[in-house]
Amino acid sequence: MVIDVDSLYDRRADDRWNRTSVGDVLERLTYSRPDRVAITGWRGAFGDPAFERLTYREAATVVERVSMTPLGSAVVPEVKRISQMSSPWTVAAASDVGWAATKSANARLSSTGPPPIVEADLVQVAFLPVVYHVADQCLSLSAFLSGGRLVIGRRPVPAEMAAAVQREQATSIWGGSPQLVKAFAAELAALVGTGPRSSLRVVVYGWGALEAGVRASLHDSCGDQPSLMGIFGQTEAISCHRFWPATEEAKVAAAGTSLNYVGIPNPLLASIVMDVDGSSLMDSPGVPGEAVYRSPAVTAGYYKDRAATEEAFRYGWFHSGDSCVVDEDGLRIMVDRYKDIIKSGGENVSSLRVEALLHEHPEVSRAAVVGLRHDRWGEAVTAVVVRAPAATISERELVDWCRERLAGFETPKAVVFADALPETVGGKVRKYKLRTAMAGLFEEAAGERPQ
Repeated sequence: MVIDVDSLYDRRADDRWNRTSVGDVLERLTYSRPDRVAITGWRGAFGDPAFERLTYREAATVVERVSMTPLGSAVVPEVKRISQMSSPWTVAAASDVGWAATKSANARLSSTGPPPIVEADLVQVAFLPVVYHVADQCLSLSAFLSGGRLVIGRRPVPAEMAAAVQREQATSIWGGSPQLVKAFAAELAALVGTGPRSSLRVVVYGWGALEAGVRASLHDSCGDQPSLMGIFGQTEAISCHRFWPATEEAKVAAAGTSLNYVGIPNPLLASIVMDVDGSSLMDSPGVPGEAVYRSPAVTAGYYKDRAATEEAFRYGWFHSGDSCVVDEDGLRIMVDRYKDIIKSGGENVSSLRVEALLHEHPEVSRAAVVGLRHDRWGEAVTAVVVRAPAATISERELVDWCRERLAGFETPKAVVFADALPETVGGKVRKYKLRTAMAGLFEEAAGERPQ
């Protein structure tokens, strides 16, 4: 090894001990906790029982076989066959050598008494495919960098998530959307019953505010120990804003779910709210602008798309496409994605605000709100709703219920009932599919909808 001691520049990360990707972190843990279980695959997340549980030593061996095999080697097809046989979900977490994020936002643990909690006690549940960036970076690295354990599920199913938390004595979980957390909290409460409280200490969620009843349910199931943390970010800027409802109880109680507080940027992220002319709105509480970012965790650009890259990085900041405001204390509040804001009757309507209200109705399981072309309103606020089991609520009843709680221009002009909503692997609703599928709704049903 030759090191340039005159400049100390250009030290390359050719050796594993100089790198920080997932596979290299796994190898590093063989020096401290080689026989601790690093990865647990839940039902459906592994194909071969040999890969249901991997210690750090075993995971590092898998990484070695996959990542250190020269391209073109005769061994590569065999490694590929092994990976396919054992299913990508557990093995991919062990052999994911491409990413170098070191985010550990959800490794925060707290203790209410003996025995003391140490970092390696983290047991993190992530029911997301590891090909999804939240799963293969934020959730895996925060577990491995602490020497803890990652429990992988194939897809977010509330009952399975709750069962995994209880069986594996998990301390942290990626809860996903407020609606998924609500369903998970109900399943966890049913499992806990009147028995010992759950081991869960951290619940991470995103994309909206949690209902007070959901927070209360989690505290009932877990005692006073759970820390709820909302995150706000995107694929291009995975370094997130964070918000702990417990630190702002008065604001959360006053706002309910009508305001989506997303808090402040984490220490890796510089972020302000910016006007269209590039001016900061940080000294203008309540004035909507766009959340913009600077961080080493922000994308380098859009591949072979100079126009899109230059547009995204105008004024020297990455533009998120999210409309936000700041309050008088500097806390950020997300209004909506710009593309999802509904322009109805000369007013801007936050689809998130209407969705949050709909989710408070006991007969609503899931809801998505979009704007559809309308001759009178420009865009009509339209709700697509999945009823709760055994629910009988009608369109008229739900519209009337909303009208009592929302401004007239925010109230849905139509409610369409569906069996399911189109979603990404991370649980976000694909609203563009709803807009496309229902583009002619108000042309086809003119005069038949509640006004």
